[in-house]
Amino acid sequence: MLEIRLFHNQTRDHNRLLELKVKGRTYELEETRRKAILRLGRAAISR
Repeated sequence: MLEIRLFHNQTRDHNRLLELKVKGRTYELEETRRKAILRLGRAAISR
């Protein structure tokens, strides 16, 4: 029973870490997308 609890805790902690990584990468993607849109807008204006 103790091994099951340990495995459960490890899995929970690992899932939390993965969720944090996903949130961080999602933020990076959104930021990159935002910058690309701004650059495209500036390029369109300068033509």
